[in-house]
Amino acid sequence: MVDRYKVHSGKSIPLHRDDKCKDRMEVGEVYACETFASSGRGKIDDFKPTSHFMIAPEAANFSKSMIQGTDQTRVLFDLLKKNFHTLAWNPRWITSLGVERYQMQLDSLVKNGYVHDYPKCIDKAGCYVSQFEHTFMIGEWGKEVFTRGDDY
Repeated sequence: MVDRYKVHSGKSIPLHRDDKCKDRMEVGEVYACETFASSGRGKIDDFKPTSHFMIAPEAANFSKSMIQGTDQTRVLFDLLKKNFHTLAWNPRWITSLGVERYQMQLDSLVKNGYVHDYPKCIDKAGCYVSQFEHTFMIGEWGKEVFTRGDDY
């Protein structure tokens, strides 16, 4: 489920039938359905280095004085919050904001739970992995796919 400035916000769509999952989509809810395809074994492994990050929703309203760590860690957190809030970002974007050395501070933010990391998805050597996503809303009239256009 998607909420304002929060990509993972509650309900999720299982990848397979799950009798334990009792969630049901309701009118007014917005979802992002992300699928992966592979020419390999079809099992995706987490791999470091991490390619995407998001400020943890529970830390989104923290002031930089509430962040444990060095002054540089707090400054980085404040910069990330101002520029990305809880939306996903890539580390190279930090460099484009004028910060050259940030890895230790970023590692500290992840370790302390202020930032979530999302490792790259890879498969066995020589295989290809692709990702596709649609964002849609459940309305009283049915579903509306926001990401469908002439280019799909």
